Amino acid sequence: MRDPSTSVIVDPRMMALYTDVSELVGIDETRDELINMLIEGDDWLKHPLKTISIVGFGGLGKTTLAKSAYEKIKGQFDYDAFISVSQNPSKKKVFKNILYELDKNKYAHIHSEEWEENHLIDEIIEFLNGNRYLIIIDDIWDTEVWQLIKCAFSKKSPGSRLITTTRIVSVSEACCSSRDDIYKMKPLSEDVSRILFLKEYFMRKGVPKSWCKYRKTF
Repeated sequence: MRDPSTSVIVDPRMMALYTDVSELVGIDETRDELINMLIEGDDWLKHPLKTISIVGFGGLGKTTLAKSAYEKIKGQFDYDAFISVSQNPSKKKVFKNILYELDKNKYAHIHSEEWEENHLIDEIIEFLNGNRYLIIIDDIWDTEVWQLIKCAFSKKSPGSRLITTTRIVSVSEACCSSRDDIYKMKPLSEDVSRILFLKEYFMRKGVPKSWCKYRKTF
């Protein structure tokens, strides 16, 4: 029997990655703001690689926002990938994850391969060169880690876009293409906070959404 005094720690970013976008509350406006930063203008496909950095303290929904924008526009790109970095990452594992997400068939066994970092970087560059791609690098904590990761992304791919997320302002400044390419997370509005509270309350009470008079706001 499990000790009731012990608690299970759930990574909220993992929950964000696997939450159905249709279940998200109040995300449309911020998502569309971010998308406009990524692909603004009729000739954005001709523009060079652009990196947008989402910054804000933990719990504001950076991963959720990045995932929502990613799901909305990834069909406009040749290749896409969503990668989490976190604190103290294995750089080789990060590069292997990128390759695997880009082509799960070609790189099905990449995690068991003994490749050096420079080999992995060269492979990503060669794979992406000339292709339009959308890649999210989630939860970056260290500027030096980013400086190495960004070496893998070819600038010879017009229309390509990177989204990074971090809770550290100095890291966001290092990750973006320019100071204008930083998206600062905002606290939820009062209306959205109220909807989330009601949704959580009724879910905890076990009330089916179909029975709830607030269901239209869910």
